[in-house]
Amino acid sequence: MKEKFIRWLLTLQQHYRRTFNRPDDNSGQRVLADLAKFCDVYGSPFRSDVREMDRMAGRREVFIRISQNLNLDEQELLDLYRLSRDDAPSRTEQP
Repeated sequence: MKEKFIRWLLTLQQHYRRTFNRPDDNSGQRVLADLAKFCDVYGSPFRSDVREMDRMAGRREVFIRISQNLNLDEQELLDLYRLSRDDAPSRTEQP
């Protein structure tokens, strides 16, 4: 990965951690608990209405991204982004 991207990614991770993991204030943890409930993280994203199911999948995806930035170490985060970039179709392959 390019150095500029790596610096950006790791700085962004620090911002997530400062926002949600402040040792002097548990507000970030309270917000995460509320988001987990709102995003129905521990339930099934399946809904009978396809649009509702897509909406719930999007909510879960956002919560997972926050969780990854909080819980993965630097190398795991870099590996995750490397894998997602390697698996992504090139611009010419995209519809």
